Amino acid sequence: MLIPIKSVKSSSLFGDADADYRGIAGLLSSDAAVFRRALSSVRIGRTFKTTAHNRLPQLTSYLTSLGQRFGKVIDVGASDGSAALSFIRALNFESYWLTDKYIELVLVHEGNRFWLYDLDGLLHMYQVGGCLFYLDPFRQWRSPLERVVTSVLGRSTAQHAAERLQVVCLNPDVSCCGKSYRFLSYDCNNAWTEEPGELILVANLLDKFIDNPDVMKRFCANICGMVANGGLLVVADNEGMERATVFRSRGKSFEVMHRIGGGSITERQLGLG
Repeated sequence: MLIPIKSVKSSSLFGDADADYRGIAGLLSSDAAVFRRALSSVRIGRTFKTTAHNRLPQLTSYLTSLGQRFGKVIDVGASDGSAALSFIRALNFESYWLTDKYIELVLVHEGNRFWLYDLDGLLHMYQVGGCLFYLDPFRQWRSPLERVVTSVLGRSTAQHAAERLQVVCLNPDVSCCGKSYRFLSYDCNNAWTEEPGELILVANLLDKFIDNPDVMKRFCANICGMVANGGLLVVADNEGMERATVFRSRGKSFEVMHRIGGGSITERQLGLG
């Protein structure tokens, strides 16, 4: 992002309670459409929170064709849950778990100023009136302006008495599906400590770390620890075309059950099949 500054409609930040909030100020709104638009502006590192709907139609169709009722589905790296909606609507399950390292953020509000932090206390976005600034605390962008904005605004803090709100970064459509779901902040660097699931979905996540074998090895070990014996592990990506590999757990080993588009580009790195 060469210019990490965005102009938003400032006149809507105050006054009319039904006004069309813009920028991260909209995360305070109870209106689903306003919240959804605000969420689309949120950026953590190099990733914007909002993902596309129905990104893996062939995989959705295949899993549905199995006619299986899953106890627990765990969606790893679900972002805001938009891409998961097709799975949630199509699959038969008892509970769908949406997990992401940044599924919860902290919004601090003071007058016409807003600060958006992750749960580790790192500032990622700052808004004053109609001007929205993107910060790069992870130093993932090469733009000099990113570094300047981060250096200058990274020291900006609200008063101790400012309003603090923990925000769940989920597309409001998830709660309208009429199915049981749960969200959980989870970092793949850590071992899974909850009960395993019968279907584990890892879509458009591992391919981002394909050039980092140490991270891949750690992520793979922790993700495999999520899978119940006999359960399915699905690794998918759709950069250019839809690709997926479906593994079935056999105790401590995995066997390839099905491939779409020749299989996930990360299948070989996982070393499971």
